[in-house]
Amino acid sequence: MSGVAQKDTRMVLGGSPRVHLLPPEVGDRKRGASIRRSVVIAVIGVVVISAAAYSYASWLAIEAGMKNDAALAESATLIAAQGEYSEVRTLSDLLQSLGDARQVGALTEIDWQAFYARVVPTLPAGLTLASFNVEANSPVQDVEVTPLPGRTPGVATVSMVASTTNLANAESWVNSLATLPDFAGASITSVSKTETGELLVNVELTLSSVALTNRFQPVPEPAPTVEAGS
Repeated sequence: MSGVAQKDTRMVLGGSPRVHLLPPEVGDRKRGASIRRSVVIAVIGVVVISAAAYSYASWLAIEAGMKNDAALAESATLIAAQGEYSEVRTLSDLLQSLGDARQVGALTEIDWQAFYARVVPTLPAGLTLASFNVEANSPVQDVEVTPLPGRTPGVATVSMVASTTNLANAESWVNSLATLPDFAGASITSVSKTETGELLVNVELTLSSVALTNRFQPVPEPAPTVEAGS
């Protein structure tokens, strides 16, 4: 038996006769070339996919940059528009401040002319009004009302001096003052006699908050209406 290995030879009946005349190295080279082609194709595919992904990412970055530029341009436009209307806003704020100041200033406002017109008809016959002095609250400071009999806290004090020849007329007048809608109390504080024999009666009248004009008050918003069945 020789040292050269013998190939296992079998007889195949009915098969196609095949003979491999090429050496094994040729087949190995073909298989290696096929593997290399597959590797090259795979590498090319990876490169193509990477390039496509890079292009898509670049497009997204460009689109985001364009949107950012558009947003910045819109912001600049809005800022410029605000600058154009800054004077309008300043005027609006000034009007609001004036309106608030007007409301505060009118908190203690009393129509003294109308009040005087209501006092005159209360004077009884035989009594003449000689003086009419007012001491009222201001928007920042209240008047200190001296507590007197029959007086309740009010918003203003009116000191009036009337001349008469009969003290009963003064007492009747105090009773008539109680019919005023803004009456909060009245008292005869002093009585003096003149050289001619007339009596000077000093009456102090306290006014309630009904005397306030309440001008320039904010208009309350109407309550929301609720539809039936809602």
